Amino acid sequence: MRIEGVSNDGGLNIAKVNKEGQLKTRSVTATEIENSVASGDAFQVYTGVINLTSSAKTAVLYLQNDDVSDILVTGATIGAGLSTGGANNSVLVEAVGNTATSDDIVQNGTDVPFINRNGGAARQFVGVCRKGPSTSAVNGVPVSGALSDYTVEQQFELTNIISKGGNLAIEVTPPAGNTGMNMTITVSFHVIEAV
Repeated sequence: MRIEGVSNDGGLNIAKVNKEGQLKTRSVTATEIENSVASGDAFQVYTGVINLTSSAKTAVLYLQNDDVSDILVTGATIGAGLSTGGANNSVLVEAVGNTATSDDIVQNGTDVPFINRNGGAARQFVGVCRKGPSTSAVNGVPVSGALSDYTVEQQFELTNIISKGGNLAIEVTPPAGNTGMNMTITVSFHVIEAV
C-alpha cells in the first residue's frame, strides 16, 4: 500500500502532522488479489476436458505448493456436461488436504501448467499440478465440499491456504449410474505476501 501526504507548498511527504496534531495522509488501496495479479503473484490452472466414465469418486486435480510462501486458493470454476446414464446430474465436489504422495493422481496424473494471471509477468510458480482422471479417490483430509447440479459452469467456493510444501486435491463423485460425463476445472490462487 502506498501512502502519500501533501504539504502546504505542494510537495509530497510520507505523512504530515497539522497544527492540531492530526496525521494527514492520502492513500490508494487494493485488494490482496488485485495486488497479487498486478505484481505477478496470482496464478490459475486449467484441466481441460476430463471424461469421467463411472460413478466412482475420482481425483481430478492435484496441486502442490513448492513456492517461497503459502498460497491462498480463492476459488474453483467447475464445468460439467450432462451425465450419460446418470440418475441425475448432481456432482459432489470435494477438496482434500494432505494428499499422500503415493496416491494415483500424484504418481500417474498428467502435468498441468501454471498460468500467471498477469500476462506480462515473467514470474513462474514453483509447484506441481496434475490432472486426472485418477483410477481412485485420494487419501487425505476433506476440507470443503459442495453437492450441486453442474449442468452449467458454476463457481465452487474453495478458499483454502496451502502452506509451503503442502498440497490440495479435488475429487468428484458423479451421479449414480454415470457412464460418461465431461468436466473441466479452473483453480485460481495467489502467493500470500509475507507481512
